[in-house]
Amino acid sequence: MPRRSKKQEAEWWLTASFEAVYRFAYPDPDVHPLWSHRKDRLLGCAVLRRFEAELSRKQLVCLDLAERYADDAVSRRELDKADEARLSATSHARTPRHIRNLFEFVAREYVPNMLHPLSSFAHARASVASGAYHGPAYAAARAPEEAAHADAVRELMGNPVRPVAFDPAWRTSDAVALARSIYESRDFGAMPILADALQDAGCENEDVLNHCRAAGPHVRGCWVVDGVLGLV
Repeated sequence: MPRRSKKQEAEWWLTASFEAVYRFAYPDPDVHPLWSHRKDRLLGCAVLRRFEAELSRKQLVCLDLAERYADDAVSRRELDKADEARLSATSHARTPRHIRNLFEFVAREYVPNMLHPLSSFAHARASVASGAYHGPAYAAARAPEEAAHADAVRELMGNPVRPVAFDPAWRTSDAVALARSIYESRDFGAMPILADALQDAGCENEDVLNHCRAAGPHVRGCWVVDGVLGLV
């Protein structure tokens, strides 16, 4: 992995450009130690989670399975069966097209790289919101979408300039049990408690502890929870 400067580190945390932060995080998907195809799929799922109120029950079931599929917890056949039910549901047609299109990548495609699907999604969201394909109104509508996607990449990856090596001593039974519960339930209200458990185990890393105690938003695939559980 190439050496990064302090200036690049500052840009990593401050940029609101999804494409910039994604390319910084994921320059080579086949060799990067902090990113994976699993992270890609969870990134797509995290974006869809922001619009849960617009999803049908069958779509939410499919989204749950897509997250579990990322962890090899369900089979491709199970995910395909749930997606067939989603596609056949009458409520499918009432879902905005850009959300349906993102589902195609998250549930039906392999998703080896989410840059283009999510860039297309941000474009569609901004176009619908502004009624335009370019110009100031379009740019204003796209900006928050881009920023949210960039934040999701940072949430999943942490700091690629100074990655944290999780000490095995931090993985006490309490810390692992908490992290597992947070991961499976997607209830991130216990993140500050996880910080306490890690600190009790000897972790004094400010990046780890501050992330746990920050307001978030946190998503499945959070770099600290993954670090405790030994996931990439």
